[in-house]
Amino acid sequence: MQPFLECSHLAKSYSEFSGHGPHHRKLVLKDVSFSLERGSVTGLIGMSGEGKSTLSRILLGLENPDSGTVLIEGENLNQWRAGHKGEMSVVFQNYTDSVNQYLTIEQILLDPCVALNKKLPDPKRMLESVGLTSELLKKRPYELSGRQLQRVCIARAMSIHPKFVIFDEAISSLDAAVQFEILELLQTLRTPDSVWLFITHDIEAGAFLCDKLLFMNGGIIAETLPSDNLSSAKTKDVRELLSHFL
Repeated sequence: MQPFLECSHLAKSYSEFSGHGPHHRKLVLKDVSFSLERGSVTGLIGMSGEGKSTLSRILLGLENPDSGTVLIEGENLNQWRAGHKGEMSVVFQNYTDSVNQYLTIEQILLDPCVALNKKLPDPKRMLESVGLTSELLKKRPYELSGRQLQRVCIARAMSIHPKFVIFDEAISSLDAAVQFEILELLQTLRTPDSVWLFITHDIEAGAFLCDKLLFMNGGIIAETLPSDNLSSAKTKDVRELLSHFL
């Protein structure tokens, strides 16, 4: 069966300027290839500076790779996005900047459906689906805790029933107890026909939520491992990274 998403030989570099001579280009993604299956939750693991956010921006269509291809359901990424509006969603790390502080929570929840001219869901049920109560609907983001606001962002992302969701360090700004709450919540929201990419530097969180983990190192996918068999790692750098977890 054809994978839902296929990334092949992605490369991306950025100009770096120096006051002591001509600028050069820093290669962030060297040769990134992987696939995501329908119904899967996949973790993308890597430390800061490994290119996770760059890859996320490429998959969201915010940047183009220097070379390589991204196919979704057999179509070029940009073609797929144009013909499948609302079928890709994202939850970012910075929940405060992800929402308009002047809108009510109800307006934030309904905004994607309004923008896409879709039937409006029941905002009360949307909040209930992420463990929140309807008393928050008329409040504004600055009146909510980080725990509550990230749950609102998750409910908003799911409101359009996307096929593909990227969680870009979505729990990194939360304290440990709240992180676990959000991970448990995400497990309940998973559906058999959706595809999730969970980007994180936290191996424990990735192993808890995901079916498999992709380890980024040196601008490539160094190794892919099933979450229930991380001890089978063969790559030296991945084994060293896992030594702090296993």
